[in-house]
Amino acid sequence: MNRRKRRAKTDKVDVKALLRLLQRYLNGERKAVSVVQIPTPDEEDQRRFNRERERLIKEHSA
Repeated sequence: MNRRKRRAKTDKVDVKALLRLLQRYLNGERKAVSVVQIPTPDEEDQRRFNRERERLIKEHSA
């Protein structure tokens, strides 16, 4: 793409790009997008506990 002729970034342009990626994904091209799993509140609480524990251990040994 010629950078001088680059179009303004708008929501419409973003939506079209996302739709193209989604269509590729739905057509079987699984590497078109990365699907992520959103952690449950319980999983996030466990992560928070582990992060706090690691922070305290690091702080204590410093």
